[in-house]
Amino acid sequence: ICRRKSKQMSENPSPLNSFLYFISRLSILGGMVLVFMIIGSAIGYLIASQITGIDFMSNPEFFSDYSNPSVIAALKIIQLFSTVGGFLLPAIYFPKAIYESTLPFNKANNYGTPMGWVLSIALIIIATPILSSLVLWNEGIRLPASWADVEQKLRMAEDTALALTEVFLKGDSMGTYFFNLLVVAVAPAICEEFLFRGALMQFLLKCFNNMHIAVWVSALAFSLFHGQFYGFFPRLLIGVFLAYSVIYSRSIWPAIAAHFINNGLAVSASFFKWNESSYRWLHDDYVFDLGWVIVSMILTQSILVWMVNNIKKQYASRLDENI
Repeated sequence: ICRRKSKQMSENPSPLNSFLYFISRLSILGGMVLVFMIIGSAIGYLIASQITGIDFMSNPEFFSDYSNPSVIAALKIIQLFSTVGGFLLPAIYFPKAIYESTLPFNKANNYGTPMGWVLSIALIIIATPILSSLVLWNEGIRLPASWADVEQKLRMAEDTALALTEVFLKGDSMGTYFFNLLVVAVAPAICEEFLFRGALMQFLLKCFNNMHIAVWVSALAFSLFHGQFYGFFPRLLIGVFLAYSVIYSRSIWPAIAAHFINNGLAVSASFFKWNESSYRWLHDDYVFDLGWVIVSMILTQSILVWMVNNIKKQYASRLDENI
């Protein structure tokens, strides 16, 4: 299934060799994510300890003390370095494992077309009513009675994640606001796009020569990695939008911009309390009327169909070698 630039493999490898190649390289990527995330978190911990004076090792309960501003600042620093280490560094070094150059492989060597930027950003904004409705539906999912214990654990994990997100987004100064943007919007937009729409998706494209498989599998991995069941489906759809935009524009930068806008709006909505203003429709808990949801579905589907049709026309049977 995989075609690669390896001098050690023949031009027409056996199915077994191709499968082993796929699994081994995917394992390398997963190992890089784990190792670099641990290293990044450790570096972040050391820096956070020096800046805030908090020693989490001597008192692990500090991790859950969300009322302490120093603890929140330390957690943000750790999160920042963990994101860079776990997402960006693997995306930089993984291409070398499959004999590729980092920037071209991750589609970071060009900035895309103006239309690519417009459609990528428009897709995220126009899909807001769909995503909002999907959030409500996802949060309302109930598991069978026999899975009550599992559901309780999932709910507790979700509540913990939401509580941490809320304290991350709070602040009372512009300095805090811009630091929140860095941690919650800038770093994830760059680092997550490089890993999921860069390294992982481009590898899947080379292996399967099918953009839909690459798009949905990378989006699935993107959503699963966040570990929030009750936010799984909205995040999956966002991953799909961003993936198609990378393939359409042949550049990762429009997707990074769209990802930043999506996260940045959440940071701004919380910090500036948009749920109490005329901009409340940008807040993530806003409920759109059915009419807006239908219009959003029609426009979003139209953009995606237009993207896919143009991709097929442009690349035809040699899709994997050109995108």
